[in-house]
Amino acid sequence: MRNHHEKRRGKNIMESVNSDMLSESLGSEVKAECSDNSPDMLSENSVVYEETSVDVKTQIEGDNMPENENEVLRCGATLDEIRNGSAPCLPPVIPSHDHTVFFQLPIVTCGQPPKPHPDNLRDSWDTDHVRMPFSKHSLYPVQEGGEQSQLRQRWELVQEALLKTIMSCQQLEAVILSYNSKYSERWDFLVLQLLFTEVFSEDETSNFFSTLLPQIIQLALQLPTLLTAPVPLLVQHRNHTLSFSQLQIASLLANAFLCTFPRRNTAKRQSEYARYPDINFNRLFQAAEGAVPKPEKLKCLLHYFRRVCSRAPDGVVTYARRYVNHSDLPQWDKSQKLLTKLHITSQGTIEDDGEGLLQVDFANKRVGGGVLGRGCVQEEIRFVICPELIAARLFTEALDSTEALLVVGCERFSNYTGYSNTFEWKGNYEDMTPRDSSGRRMCSIVAIDALKLGNRNVQYTPSNMHRELNKAYVGFHCPEFQPGERLAGVASGNWGCGAYRGDAKLKTLLQLMAASQAGRHLAYFTFGDAKLRDQVYHLYTYLTDHQVTVGQLWRLLCKYYEHSFRGGRLITELYPFLYQALSNKSNPVGTTSASFALSARHIGTRPRGEGNNECKWLNKNRGALNDKELEDALAALPVDSDNCNARKSENESPFKCIKLRETCGSSYVNQGSVGKQQDTVATSDKQKGTLLQYLEQCDTNSSLTARSPIPKRKISDYFAAAPRPK
Repeated sequence: MRNHHEKRRGKNIMESVNSDMLSESLGSEVKAECSDNSPDMLSENSVVYEETSVDVKTQIEGDNMPENENEVLRCGATLDEIRNGSAPCLPPVIPSHDHTVFFQLPIVTCGQPPKPHPDNLRDSWDTDHVRMPFSKHSLYPVQEGGEQSQLRQRWELVQEALLKTIMSCQQLEAVILSYNSKYSERWDFLVLQLLFTEVFSEDETSNFFSTLLPQIIQLALQLPTLLTAPVPLLVQHRNHTLSFSQLQIASLLANAFLCTFPRRNTAKRQSEYARYPDINFNRLFQAAEGAVPKPEKLKCLLHYFRRVCSRAPDGVVTYARRYVNHSDLPQWDKSQKLLTKLHITSQGTIEDDGEGLLQVDFANKRVGGGVLGRGCVQEEIRFVICPELIAARLFTEALDSTEALLVVGCERFSNYTGYSNTFEWKGNYEDMTPRDSSGRRMCSIVAIDALKLGNRNVQYTPSNMHRELNKAYVGFHCPEFQPGERLAGVASGNWGCGAYRGDAKLKTLLQLMAASQAGRHLAYFTFGDAKLRDQVYHLYTYLTDHQVTVGQLWRLLCKYYEHSFRGGRLITELYPFLYQALSNKSNPVGTTSASFALSARHIGTRPRGEGNNECKWLNKNRGALNDKELEDALAALPVDSDNCNARKSENESPFKCIKLRETCGSSYVNQGSVGKQQDTVATSDKQKGTLLQYLEQCDTNSSLTARSPIPKRKISDYFAAAPRPK
């Protein structure tokens, strides 16, 4: 583990509203004694050097370390192979019609924040740009005494309120509501009160109001001098890129903390920003949605402010909206791309182990999801440990079906443990990621939103699989580089498989196909799921040995829905279906019942090197079938004898589809009914044709039946040849 240390300072910097003075004053640090206790977030004049033994790579509850030291943790290529000696995800920062840069180039002073560009403030108050809190066009009704309300510039109200002495949570609440008065009856600050009365010690609370809060206020009030150009909105169906200095982003986030952004406090459908995420922090302060785990998220954000107020950050962050027109998307059924390399592991996380890779944010279509509410899963956690991602919510319209958001250069500030309600801030994180020629940390994060499913079965429809495949491709492809250039691999995981109810086995294949089409390798983190790791890697090995292309795999996925759903329910699991179909196409044996079975050389053959211990290992992992289960799974798909109408309907289909009995969601077939159905299968096959023939009708030119130069292995070998414990 790295040594993580926190830097504290106690100097009040409420001296002026000047960016040069900010950079100078924020550069000083005061060192103090080391502490070996849990980190004190806001202790005055202290530097905490923390050595933590906590495994922060755990994204699930419980210990992520293997019980057996010999347990296999990863399969496939190494992470170095996935990185591919790659180029950065974006070219150097160069202003253009499609790239707005808010600082002066070139960056000449090393270790100092880039200077704002242009020199003089330009104000835009329209629907194409972010409505800034300091705009002279931002007016607010004010009623003084018994007089009729009058309109005043809102920024004047903000300055007057924030420059008052604030020494308690109640005073802070009154200040924020003074320029958001229409919400005084709707907003509560119970989580903020809980943080200062129940979570923080008296010293931490006192230090916040005496030191950190004045620094945040000064940072917020400097926005007109730090960000002098209008900020274009990243609207739908338009590729555009924004590059900010980290100090400019810090000032934007300070204003968000103090809830100063106008017209961003309502979610009504007719409102101007209805299709944008919220940016003001008021929801994070409220208990209406539930308090847990908001205090821990606030700890992360306050730690971020303490860091940037202790030393002005000097880096650059780029936000790029990616849009691909439907006519420019790949024709998936015609793709001849072979599958690229796969690294799959049950240990580690995307943010800890994905260095040098394109890291996937399992996004909401409104980026950040519930980061300012009670949400605390993969996306929200990434946003609070890397708060510069939150700034994207200010200007990014909801993502459409063929859009993604790429963020390059963000810095990580916090360690954490847990997930969802068990999430906890665990101290400072020193981000040592190297920078590119434009001053951006070489950390690339792509936000892609999965479909949110009401009915889990609809994800297998060709239209929904097509949508997910296109979405992943838009996120993974790199239009800035020429074909043939070596691109960084993708670091991803169970995208859309939590509350969105996606099937991790399907999403893995779709992401692998999209990455292969985009010319990238894939590193896949199963977040502790060893069974999924083994199932995916076994199938991947089988597909690559048979040189299955992206187009061929796509056609099989489309046929899976037609073949495996009857009466709105699933009758065949995905992976057994793929083994079945590929086995038939590799070993055509006519139109008899043998078409649905293993070839003669498979039946009765013991997998290579399979001893008793290995059989136990296979049985332990439900996806790694033993001999009998594998033979039964691929031999036939039995009829559900309780549903004669469904059986009759299936007999009328272009090919024979035999129903799988549902056994508690298991992917195994009803073994007892296999023998009883053999005669029925043979008769139906002669009349209606086999699954093999039906698939071949869809693509007479398919090369699936072509002989591979790689010697064929028995299907059972793909389970027996996987790494085993000693």
